[in-house]
Amino acid sequence: MAAGSGGEYFIADTGNHRIQVLGKEGNFLRKFGRKGAEPGQLERPHAIALDSKGALYVASHKNTRIQKFNAKGKPLRRWDLPHAKPGHEQTGMAFDGRDRLYVPDTSGNRILVYDTNGKLLRQFGEKGSGEGQFNQPKGVALDGRGFLYVCDSGNARIQKFKLAP
Repeated sequence: MAAGSGGEYFIADTGNHRIQVLGKEGNFLRKFGRKGAEPGQLERPHAIALDSKGALYVASHKNTRIQKFNAKGKPLRRWDLPHAKPGHEQTGMAFDGRDRLYVPDTSGNRILVYDTNGKLLRQFGEKGSGEGQFNQPKGVALDGRGFLYVCDSGNARIQKFKLAP
């Protein structure tokens, strides 16, 4: 789920292959997306995030890609996740204050960092159990103090990283 600045809530409706949008009071406003691999179509969407301009980014579980939509559901851009395998879901992704999107690459055992156009800015991590290593990272979260938290599911832990300015 992602909360928009206008009071709208965007919810990944995974089983129905779509995004539902609710109002402040929880009332249904609209939905978009349907099952498929074409632009604007989704295949089990899991992770969603909003950038600072209100564009919605959706990680599609089976399509192993991220799609960017405007707030009304119009597809704007999409890009594939390198080395991702169908079935390795991204259950969380998040933007920092500079509109950099942090995406866990579960099958690649790393974190990918993109700009809002899908350009890969950097990546970090490798398979393992040491500090900075991952075993199927599935989710990420950011706090307001410049820290990134990674759910390192295969190692049954949360890792904390200080972000570069």
